[in-house]
Amino acid sequence: MAPSLDLELRALQASVQQRLGQCVVQLQAYEGLLKAILAECEVSGTAKSLGGEARAPKAAYMTLGGLVSQLMGSFLTPEPQASVPEGEPKPADGPASFRVRIQISIPADEFARIECDLRDFVCLRNELIHHFVERHDLKTADGCRAAEGALIAGLRRIERHFDDLR
Repeated sequence: MAPSLDLELRALQASVQQRLGQCVVQLQAYEGLLKAILAECEVSGTAKSLGGEARAPKAAYMTLGGLVSQLMGSFLTPEPQASVPEGEPKPADGPASFRVRIQISIPADEFARIECDLRDFVCLRNELIHHFVERHDLKTADGCRAAEGALIAGLRRIERHFDDLR
């Protein structure tokens, strides 16, 4: 391989690595915001359990797929929605407790569109995190260029989803 081709390939590989890093950082920011939203959309407990550490969010260690599942149907709901979901826990003996839930009801067709879009987004995340290197030939300049194009498109999608979530 000629020295100039070797330098070009290394520059392209570095660019792919940088773009993949940008995608990962944006995905983590998206997941962080989604976790923050889900942590606040339902609060329950007793007066004693309201202390900061006592109320650890369930979503803290969930994957993006788990977060999307929790978002769809609990925070975002299709219209019409019953005022009290089935299977609500009954009050227990002991100290008084409370439960506050925030929900956004949207038309069923819009709910289905958002759910489908978010499932595709989870697939994009999984593709970038688990399969990107095996699907792209990063040992050739053409493979790096194709990978860069995929990452540019992926970053646009991530940014759009992040803007939608905000």
